Amino acid sequence: MRERWGLPPLFVWEGRNPGRETLDIRIGKYLFGITGTSAGLVFLSLCLLVLPPRAEASPRFLYFLKGHVVHRLAFPDMRSETILVFAEGDVPDGPPQVRASAGMVAWVRKEGNVTFLLSWDGSGKSRLPLERHVSMEEGIFGIEYRKDGEILRVVPRIGDTYLSAFLLSPDGSKIAWNVNVITGLSPEDAGTSRQRHLIYRSDIDGKNRKLVLEQNYDVTGIFADATEDRRLLRWSRINPEWIYFTRFEGRQLGGVHVGLYRCNIRTGSLEVVDDTIEEVLALSEDETLAAYTPNEGSCCGRINQTNNQVIVKNLKTGKGSVVFDEWGEFANKPLEPGEEGIGEEIMPVSAFFSPDGKRLAITVRRWSSESSVPSRVMTIARKIKSGGRGGYMEGRCALGWLDNRRVLLGECHVSNVEKRFFGSLSLYDVVKQTETLLPVEAISPLGVDQ
Repeated sequence: MRERWGLPPLFVWEGRNPGRETLDIRIGKYLFGITGTSAGLVFLSLCLLVLPPRAEASPRFLYFLKGHVVHRLAFPDMRSETILVFAEGDVPDGPPQVRASAGMVAWVRKEGNVTFLLSWDGSGKSRLPLERHVSMEEGIFGIEYRKDGEILRVVPRIGDTYLSAFLLSPDGSKIAWNVNVITGLSPEDAGTSRQRHLIYRSDIDGKNRKLVLEQNYDVTGIFADATEDRRLLRWSRINPEWIYFTRFEGRQLGGVHVGLYRCNIRTGSLEVVDDTIEEVLALSEDETLAAYTPNEGSCCGRINQTNNQVIVKNLKTGKGSVVFDEWGEFANKPLEPGEEGIGEEIMPVSAFFSPDGKRLAITVRRWSSESSVPSRVMTIARKIKSGGRGGYMEGRCALGWLDNRRVLLGECHVSNVEKRFFGSLSLYDVVKQTETLLPVEAISPLGVDQ
């Protein structure tokens, strides 16, 4: 076998002592003798240990929505197949209202004021009814005062809520969703909101539906626009019973995702992975590393007040390394109020780890204080340990990695509230630093799957 690859033989059977059960094996300049009835089997076992079959890389798939059809594009052979054709009235409003994995699809549908989930398991469609929750609407309320000017009570606006977000398991067999509910408002502590967070799970066909987690907590300072809820992040790829979520804290000048938590959807147990980490952008495939962008909380007045960074943190050791540093790489210093010049800010949007966890692809949004200059995006792909600069792909958002050296990119636009893909797809080789266009365009990517 080694000769076929142009390599010299690793083992040489000398064939000495004919008639005796003795095996001579030479490895380089060393000669080993094995005597016994199993000498031939030992020789074969050694060969099998040294020359194992070469493992083939697992294929990767890109799921995407085009029109009313969900497609799956296989790599590396670039074969596309239709997974689901939506019936009229079922077509979701693009990501994140639809998810696909392992040939299965789940999506959100509304009929009037009622929301429910639909799913496709490869052979048939199922409808997953969602429990209706009466909730006070966030940030919308009136205040009644007493004659002495003190607050008498808070008057909320009531509405129905069914679903905050949902996830589809990597094997496509299960769905998990969460609901954030406001159950009460009071004037104490500058306004207090009493809230519940619920996580449900179900099989893809709607069976074995169960409430697995209920959290109750208070949010103070709602008169100063403080809010809080829980937001699903991703389904674990190393344990099918785990899902990750974060805590979102709304503030007067924006909001921040804080902490990383893990819920077991079988037992309902809750684990705090890291309660201080902010704005988690990505988890590595083995879930030992997290890429995040810290929020300094600096305010206000200057343009580009905050130095945006991307840090990769080892969740076991707590050690972190800076992979992207805005001020260090772009020298875009903050502008004081009244200072002349054009300011800009480069803000991380999303990130993806390579399968081996050694590289990171980061998509950032480049904003200019010059009103005539539109915001634009670019993606940076680099080694985590060495960092470095360069490798910027203008107008491209990362979709994921196909292997440890190729990033899947899509033309996109990023606004303050959403990321929209359009135009073409391409593959960027981070080693050769070359980009190859793919024969796919005008799609809504749903994600890269293994």
